[in-house]
Amino acid sequence: MKPSLIPRLQQSRHQVGHAELNFLLDTNQQAAILIDARTQMIIASNAKAVELTAYTRNELEMLGLFDVFLEISLDEVMAMRNNFLETTLIAHKSHHIPVIVYPYILDIKQWVLLTIEPLAKREQHIAERIRSDNQQSGAP
Repeated sequence: MKPSLIPRLQQSRHQVGHAELNFLLDTNQQAAILIDARTQMIIASNAKAVELTAYTRNELEMLGLFDVFLEISLDEVMAMRNNFLETTLIAHKSHHIPVIVYPYILDIKQWVLLTIEPLAKREQHIAERIRSDNQQSGAP
């Protein structure tokens, strides 16, 4: 998550329209969805979230937090500030994908930005880093 993205999202509620909000989310390199904490509905998403879930943006924005994730509650998300949660993403046609969710509480707890990383991708990055470290240290 780009640190400069969070202040812009916090200001965006009153300054930009829906298309501009989606465009702003698209600057994030990870899948991202914006949740209205009061309704627990998805109000915006980026292209990476569309790719990961196989839903269109319009379809995603008709879904709620519980439609997209198994075993996750808004209370858990709000309590995780600056942490992460491993859960399961329910993609289009009920395809389940293990993911890591990073929450960012925005706009006086009215909006929650969730960035989503497939667990397999994270594990691949860790394995690559270990291989690289081993090659640099000369270990097998």
